[in-house]
Amino acid sequence: MVRYALIPEPFRSICDRWAKQLQQINDRNSRMHYIKQELPGLLEKKSIFYEILEKLCAGDPYPDIRYAGVFDNEFMLYLDKSRRFSIRMYIYNPSEYTWIHDHNSWGVIGTPFGSLEVIGYDRLDNGEKESQAKLIVAKRKILNPGEVEIALPLNDGIHQTGNPTSKTIIMICVYGTPLRRLYIQRYDDKAQTVCKVYPPRIHRKRVAKMALDSFSQSK
Repeated sequence: MVRYALIPEPFRSICDRWAKQLQQINDRNSRMHYIKQELPGLLEKKSIFYEILEKLCAGDPYPDIRYAGVFDNEFMLYLDKSRRFSIRMYIYNPSEYTWIHDHNSWGVIGTPFGSLEVIGYDRLDNGEKESQAKLIVAKRKILNPGEVEIALPLNDGIHQTGNPTSKTIIMICVYGTPLRRLYIQRYDDKAQTVCKVYPPRIHRKRVAKMALDSFSQSK
């Protein structure tokens, strides 16, 4: 996943300090508050992200481009050994946005370059009708370099992030310990639908199992 020895300094020192501090914090809200206070300082260190991007362009083994997340533009920068938190980078082309989604953990997000738009949604239905969901925009916020926003898990944190500018930007996210749900939810606010999205590794196992079951039934 992430080879610790390849993480460049001073980024590795920051990760180590956060890991030690979060080890002493037990409740979710206090962990979120700690990262909310700390992430702006990391975002100010633009040289860290220049170095990481240079490594990507050079084909270095860190960050590992073979890591497959739910989003194609996702790069795993750090994964705490105790799974208390992870740090991920997302690259957005001009005017590029994610689809509307939720997460299985809390998160704190921001950008060191450019402007990042965060659109939050409220879910109006009770979820009783499978594959259907009615959303309404609850807030829109533009984050400038060093500014951060908290994302909550599940229905409390349905959102969309993206790049409202004409230049490529990156988003840095710190996620907490995930809930034991193997998927996230993808929403279409216009069609009022929702579906489950699995990480590639789990998705491949699921479709293989479906194929195996189908072949077994036809014997």
